[in-house]
Amino acid sequence: ANPGDVVLGTRIINYGFAQLTDQGYSPWPTYQPDYVTKNPLYFPADPDLLRRALLAGKSIDLPPLTFDGATRQPEVIQGVIESEDVFSEVGARNEAVRAETGANTFEEEGAAIAQTCFQLNIPFLVVRGISNPAAENGFMFFQALSPQAAENAERVVLEVLKGL
Repeated sequence: ANPGDVVLGTRIINYGFAQLTDQGYSPWPTYQPDYVTKNPLYFPADPDLLRRALLAGKSIDLPPLTFDGATRQPEVIQGVIESEDVFSEVGARNEAVRAETGANTFEEEGAAIAQTCFQLNIPFLVVRGISNPAAENGFMFFQALSPQAAENAERVVLEVLKGL
């Protein structure tokens, strides 16, 4: 995903819930409130909400975004969203996580919402406006591009709500 894009999470992983040993880092499934029953490692989006959001993404125009000296047309795409309580600007680390999880989006909040909805049997879809590359200087771009990323995600959500 590129800055300005809106990602519709097909599935969400809480990469921050894990075990770290001398053998490496291993994400774990989270638990149900009974602390015995495990959740799935990836929380799947509601297929109907995903379908509606994909249709909404085809019917709206997102404003062009200038990023790193180039102007591009943001897109509404789908993908795996990885959540953890880390804002990583380490490109090699992020590429390793991407290879392991299949994620095209890194963020901090979506898995908590997905887990709560999953546990309460509430249909959900995580819609994420991309504000920065998951690479060096990411925070600088985050600060500059967050308003447009949020606006782009808002446009998609409002279009989905019109159809409900």
